[in-house]
Amino acid sequence: VGVLAAPGATMFEQMKYFEQQADWFRLLMLREPRGYPRSCVNVLLPPTDPRADAGFVIMEQSALYATMSGTNLMVVTTVLLETGLLQQTEPVTTLLLEVHAGLIEVRARCEGGRVRLVECENVPSFATAVDVPVEVPGFGTVLGCSGRRGVRGGVGSRRLGCGRGRARDGFGGVGRCGLQ
Repeated sequence: VGVLAAPGATMFEQMKYFEQQADWFRLLMLREPRGYPRSCVNVLLPPTDPRADAGFVIMEQSALYATMSGTNLMVVTTVLLETGLLQQTEPVTTLLLEVHAGLIEVRARCEGGRVRLVECENVPSFATAVDVPVEVPGFGTVLGCSGRRGVRGGVGSRRLGCGRGRARDGFGGVGRCGLQ
């Protein structure tokens, strides 16, 4: 395919371009016969922030354009350094990568021209709502929260009537509850 260009002054605007005008590329790369349900694509782009070394947009199978993914960040870092797109410095290469969530500082431990370990400082996360009561059939009201990566709920296994700790079958209380 070569290099894809995306108009936009920010990585977010470029992501929106792909999402709204060039989703054909995500479909081409992630649907049969090439893709499978857990596949994703990282599109490398020139950074829009002058402080960044490179930028990328994450496309996932489920029509999701993820704001940030640690796994994708590790893959992109490895590709950038092991292919020579960015210069590698041993023992540690520090990069600043741009995703539409913001700038991510990356430290790659390198040895013999290979990336051995990738660490990052992610963008701050936030909660848009906390302790929101959610009615769950069969269990009653549980408390949930929502934030940057979606909606999460949490409840103790005792509250669900499933006990606590590990059982002889290897499942904890919540695991047993899920099997019921």
